[in-house]
Amino acid sequence: PYIKVDSLLRGYPVDTSYAAARRLGRPTVLLAPGLPDERRKVVNGWLVVDGRGDRDILAMARSRFANVRLIDLEVVRRGAGPIAAALRAARSTEMVCVVADSETAADLGALAAAARLAAPDVLPVGSAGLAAGFAPAPRVDAFDAVPGTVTLFVVGSRSSAAADQVRRLRL
Repeated sequence: PYIKVDSLLRGYPVDTSYAAARRLGRPTVLLAPGLPDERRKVVNGWLVVDGRGDRDILAMARSRFANVRLIDLEVVRRGAGPIAAALRAARSTEMVCVVADSETAADLGALAAAARLAAPDVLPVGSAGLAAGFAPAPRVDAFDAVPGTVTLFVVGSRSSAAADQVRRLRL
């Protein structure tokens, strides 16, 4: 499983992550909301947008999780193995939220690879940037519904990009 959250952390990403991890029996949440293509990075546990610190992700996580850790860029840049080891080391008797720094798509790719290595204990939570590290989606110009099924799209953003995507789905 993968939990997609807004890269600006709008909504309730920490509460959603906590509830999903409990329901799925995943003791470790890897929270990596960076989206470098949109100039959204995570540095020292802070969401940095267009070069300015925007939100203290560690403080947000502490509002729900008793155990919060940071995997900084030094560890991230060492690759999937050291990240997976840090994820395993962060586990305790309570659920833990591990916030991960990221500045590049390569950082997010290493985090995704580490989550796979540390599975099944880790629930990855992030933006489209982290999701790309799990299964790069091919560009699709049209959506073909499977006959006899119902498809539900949940769009939780009022951004112009999301509105454009909804318009394209309706075509």
